[in-house]
Amino acid sequence: MLVLGVAVLGVMVLCAIPVHARTPLSVLDLNGYCQSLGFEQAVLVGPQVAKFAACNPNEDDGCVNTHWKCQKGQVYRTIQMNRVCQVQNNRPDVFAWPQDRDDAFSWVCYTVPSD
Repeated sequence: MLVLGVAVLGVMVLCAIPVHARTPLSVLDLNGYCQSLGFEQAVLVGPQVAKFAACNPNEDDGCVNTHWKCQKGQVYRTIQMNRVCQVQNNRPDVFAWPQDRDDAFSWVCYTVPSD
């Protein structure tokens, strides 16, 4: 298993926001997020690089992370990447999205452009 913090991107409204309009905000600390929830660490439970390694396409929210988990002993919980961005940046208006859906380490937080 691989363990580390990861760059995170956003999911909310991504299809409606052109790539050039997204503003990268931060690199995420997945271990810190998991530890704040009482878990020991963040773990990658799938391949780092493979088809849809970062997420699986989903019609409802665009990209569903299935490979990053918070782990404590034998207990695993899927990490909600948008929530990590919001908590870490203390902002509700940020979202996570992978720069490359085939790379589990490519997540980044973005801000939604203001009107």
